[in-house]
Amino acid sequence: MNNNYTYNNPEEEEDGVLSNIDYMRLLRNALKNWWVIFLSVGISLAVSLAYNNYAQRIYKATTVILLKDNSKTQGFTDLTEGFGLSQEMSNIENQRYIYTSPKNVARAIDRLDFEITYTNIGRIKNEEVYGAQQVIRIDFDTTHCQPIGAIFEIEHHEGNYIKLHIKGDEIYGYDYMIGDYTNYYAENVDTTFIIKIGEKITNRMFSFAIMPYDYIKKEDLERKIRFNFNTRQSLISKWRNSLSVSINEEGGTVAFISAIGTNRNKTLAFLNAMNEASMYFNLDKKNQTATRTLSFLKTQLASIADSLKKAQQKLLDFRQRNNFASNPQHLTNL
Repeated sequence: MNNNYTYNNPEEEEDGVLSNIDYMRLLRNALKNWWVIFLSVGISLAVSLAYNNYAQRIYKATTVILLKDNSKTQGFTDLTEGFGLSQEMSNIENQRYIYTSPKNVARAIDRLDFEITYTNIGRIKNEEVYGAQQVIRIDFDTTHCQPIGAIFEIEHHEGNYIKLHIKGDEIYGYDYMIGDYTNYYAENVDTTFIIKIGEKITNRMFSFAIMPYDYIKKEDLERKIRFNFNTRQSLISKWRNSLSVSINEEGGTVAFISAIGTNRNKTLAFLNAMNEASMYFNLDKKNQTATRTLSFLKTQLASIADSLKKAQQKLLDFRQRNNFASNPQHLTNL
C-alpha cells in the first residue's frame, strides 16, 4: 500500500503569497481614490491643529525635598531642618499630610496675589496670564466688598479711557478683610462703564482701579482682557487639590512635590510659596517650643528662688532660737 504524503513548507507558501501581490494594481487603486486619502490627511491635520490651538494647556511644576529617616541615621538632622523638616515630620505619611494640609496651603495662598485671575482674550483661544505676562493689574480696596461670580471684560475705548463690561447671573459680595461673604447679592447683571485708566471706580458691587504696568506698550492696552475675583476658600481648595507628593522608592528619603495649573508662572509661584510656608511653619514651631521652654524655666527658677528664701529664713530662725553667733548679713546674701 502506497501512501503519498505532501509536505508544504510554510516559509515557501508565504514567499509565494508575497510574490503574487500586484503592487502596481494596489498603487493604481490608491490613485483612483486619491481624494479619500487627501481628505483623511486633511481632516487629521485640521483636528490636530484645532486641538493644539484650542485645548487648554496644563503645566506641572515639581520640586524635590529631602526627608529625614531616623531609623537609618541621625546625621541628617541639621540638613533636613534646613529644609523646614522637624523631627516629628520624619515619618513620610506625616510629611505628606503636613505639606498638603489646608493650613499650610492657606499660608502659601496668603503670600500670593491670586485673588484675581487675569485672562487674555484671543481670536483663537483665551490664555490665563500672571505676573510679567499681565498687561494691567487691579488695585482693589480690601475694605470694600468685591463681586464673586462677576466676569469683567476690558477693551480700549479711546485715549486713556477703557470700556469695562460686567456680566454675571448670580453675584455675591465678598469681604477680603474677614474672608467671608457679605450681604450683597445681585443677579442677571449686564452693564458697561467707560472709565479712565488709573482712576478708582466705586459702587455697591466693587471698588478698584485698573492700573497699567510701566513696561507695557501702547498696543498692549488695545487687547481684550478678562478678569474675575476669587475667594480665599476656593483658592485653598483648588490649589490643594493640585498638589501631589510621591516618594522615589519604598523607605526613600527623597520626596517629589508637584503642582498642576493652567499657567506656568502661577504654578511655579505657588510651589515656591508652599516651600516657604513649610519652612516658616517649622520655624514658628521651633519658636513656640523655645517660648514654652523659657516659660517653664522661669517658672522653675521662681519656684526654686522661693524655696531658697524659705530655707534661708528657717535657718535664720533656727540660729536665733539656739543663740548661734553668725553674720545675718552674710546669710541674707546666700
